[in-house]
Amino acid sequence: MKRCPSCNRTFDDTQNFCLEDATPLISEASSYDPAKTMLATGPGAMDNPQPPQTPSAGAPPSYQQPYQQQWTPQQQWGAPPASRKTNKIIILAVVGLVVAVGIGLTIYFLSSSSTAAKRFVGTWAEEGRANDKGARFTEDGKIMVPHPPVNTMSATPSGNDEEQTGTYTVNGDKATIYVHEETVTGTLESDNRMRLEGRAGTIYLIRK
Repeated sequence: MKRCPSCNRTFDDTQNFCLEDATPLISEASSYDPAKTMLATGPGAMDNPQPPQTPSAGAPPSYQQPYQQQWTPQQQWGAPPASRKTNKIIILAVVGLVVAVGIGLTIYFLSSSSTAAKRFVGTWAEEGRANDKGARFTEDGKIMVPHPPVNTMSATPSGNDEEQTGTYTVNGDKATIYVHEETVTGTLESDNRMRLEGRAGTIYLIRK
């Protein structure tokens, strides 16, 4: 038989460790020494033998389970946490890029619109009418015509005075013309020829 030196339980010779506390077992023959027993227990130990102490049913074994370290992917691979400062820099960079693109597109469209408007600027007269003094399209969207002559015997107006007869707005090669409470659409067929379409029909203007 074999005995556990910790809890004094006995086991078969085939067992090497205590089933309760995993302490290595010792043989009963080699562990019993009367002299050592008397020295350890004293003369009165045999009169009041102490029963072996057995662990309670709910008590955990005396040995500890191997420690299993838990790990996370971040600890395993050493990935640093995301920096809030870096995220703010990225957000500010994206916002700045969007603002820059918006300003660039605005400047482009304004420039394109201004360039298209300048194509209408100038004096335009009706095609086929040599005596037509024409109407002057200004850069600020006004349509100016010469004052009628003061002297009915004269075919030219007195001085260089003009009066506003309408306005216009430009969208690409087309202009919406407001004149005499009527809306007319003007389309540039070339830099020197414009087609006017309205309720009265279609006429053509040429640049003077």
